[in-house]
This record gives sequence, structure tokens and C-alpha cells, in this order.
Amino acid sequence: ENKEIRLYVTMPSGSSLETTDRTVQEIEKKLDDLAEKLDVISKIEEEQATVTIKLKDKFEEIADRTFAQVKTDINDRTQNIKASSISFTQTQSTRNFQGGSRNMMGSFQKMMGIGTDEEKIVLKGQDFKKLQAVGEDLKYFIDQLESVNTVTLNISDNRPEVHLYFNPLLMTEYDISLSNVLSELNSFSKEIATGIQYKQGVDEYEIIITQKEPVEGETQKTDRNMDELKMVQITDAAGGIHDLQDFTNIVYASGLSGINRVNQEKQIEVNYRFISEAASSKDLLAAYRYEIDELVANYNLPSGVAAEVVHEETDFSEFYFLIGAAIVLIFMIMASVFESLATPFVLLFSIPLAAIGSLLALIITNNSLLSSNTV
Repeated sequence: ENKEIRLYVTMPSGSSLETTDRTVQEIEKKLDDLAEKLDVISKIEEEQATVTIKLKDKFEEIADRTFAQVKTDINDRTQNIKASSISFTQTQSTRNFQGGSRNMMGSFQKMMGIGTDEEKIVLKGQDFKKLQAVGEDLKYFIDQLESVNTVTLNISDNRPEVHLYFNPLLMTEYDISLSNVLSELNSFSKEIATGIQYKQGVDEYEIIITQKEPVEGETQKTDRNMDELKMVQITDAAGGIHDLQDFTNIVYASGLSGINRVNQEKQIEVNYRFISEAASSKDLLAAYRYEIDELVANYNLPSGVAAEVVHEETDFSEFYFLIGAAIVLIFMIMASVFESLATPFVLLFSIPLAAIGSLLALIITNNSLLSSNTV
């Protein structure tokens, strides 16, 4: 049964992280009063985002609506939000947003003994700078613990940016509109987004106009620099020319490459992994977890920031159900092939018994499982 609905949001080329974030916030507000909604999880990057709507158990009984009807309602709510596209299917530009199946795959790997034993502390709040400061503090303290092998913070390094702060008084005096400024800044960039999607099969590509590659014999232009940006000429309503720096404060800055938010609260995760000894002793693991709990409880959290320690307690009930269903299906197929109920029963249960007997024989004879004689 489907319990999640995903919206893939694609923004125009060149959109900033803040612009995409505002669009996603608008989507989240539209879904505030959705009766079937349990959680809304948003993963935001510069020009694209994924909004996952988790539905409540037995959501069909809440408003007597099917999964398709809930999906249609969500589509109607997000119809008039400004973006290049908001859809339930992935386009070429949103293929890197793979989140839902990874959790299940990680759980399956852990059940098979090949997954990770990573746990985390989830920090929630509205002020991202406070969250980042608390996350860095906790990362430092956890890294000092002998019980922890590695610790990481799930936020990317700050990326260099250039911020433009327009002076509204000077813009009014010079009679310069923002549309004129944006038009000139678009021509300053080497790429111009057309907002037109080109479809080829199941893939979609956005058409972007770029500068042509230099031909042989031509001198190649160097990349744009800060001085050229300051000297970009803007035309006012009367036809006069002004440099961008005449009415704009241009400064170097840094920005985040992505934002994670759950139910309109920003989140940062401090992920850590215990040393290998913790996997072999439940008492040792419990002691290490208590150490983490105490560290977080004794940390003086600033106002507006909440911390939750999430210990890995994987629920394998779904896998057990799938394994049981697979055995039943195999039994039914074998019963139809052999036209007998006893034969498939004997075959199914003799194989695991034979494997157990073989392992016992290897232990008794002191032979390796990887030896050529065993094979």
C-alpha cells in the first residue's frame, strides 16, 4: 500500500537556494490542512527540490478518499505555484533525488550484516545559523568520545556567492527598475534559461542558451570577474546609462548548497558511528548510547532549537512478511509442478537442514568454508 506522495519541483535555471526555499514553503503552506498528511519532508537545492508527503495509517478512512483522490487534491493545491514544473514524476533534472528506497535498502543491508551501524542526533529549528552552531559543537564533543569512531555533519561546506544589495532611494532617483537590472544581469551571464523543456523519450531537458565555443584562431574570453560585474551598465527610463556599482552594494558572501526541512522546520543531522566493539556487546552498546544521551541532555541548547537522539532500531517486520510471502509463493509453484503437497514441503525444509548439517560438519572436521574441498 502506498504511504508516500512525492512532488518533484524544478525551478528556472539560475534560481538561488532562497528562491527555491520560498517556493517549497509556499507548497508546504498549501498542504497545511491536508487531513491525510502525517509529515511533509522537503529536500531543497538551488534549482530543484523534492517534497515528500507521508500519509497517515488508514488514511482512506479519514476523509473517505482513495490514494488517487488525495494525489489529485495535492495537484490542485499546487497548480498555481510559480515554478518551471511541479510533478509527481522525476524529470532528467531531478534524477539525483533518490531518498525513499535508500532507507529500505539500508535496512535490508543491515539485516544481511553488510549495512552500517550509524546513528544520529537530529537538530530542529527555524534559525539555520543556530542549528549549524549547535551541530558543530555537538560534533566536536562527540568526536572526543573514545566510544565513537567517526562523526559527521550533514551540511555541505559554504559556497562562495556574490550578493547585490540595491539602494531603493538611488534607484528611484535614477528611475531604474528591477526589470532593467535583471535584464542586464542575464546578459552578463554566460547562460540564459529559456524556460522551455525539450522531451526525448522519457527524458526532459531544459533548453539553455550559452556562449559559443571559440573557433580556431579566435581569442578565448576569460571568465567574468568582480570588476566587470561592478561596471555592468544599466539603462534608466530616460535612456541614461549607470554602472551597477552606482546604486548597488556588491559584496562577497557564502551560501548553503541545500536545506532539509520536516513539517516546515529546518533540520541538521549529526551522524556518528560507534567503534566496532559496540556491535558485539549489547551492554557496551547501551553504555555508549547512554553516554551520547547524557552529552546531549547536558548541552545548553539555545532558544528555538530542539535536539533528538535517534538510536538505530530497525524494524524488520516488513522483510519477514516478504520472506514469508516468497516461501508461500514458491510452495504453491512447486505444488502445482509436482502435483503434490508433500514433495515441495520436503524440498523446502530439507535445504536449510542440509545447510545446517554441512556447517556442523565443517566445524567438526575443522575445515574452512572457503577451501577447495568444501566447494
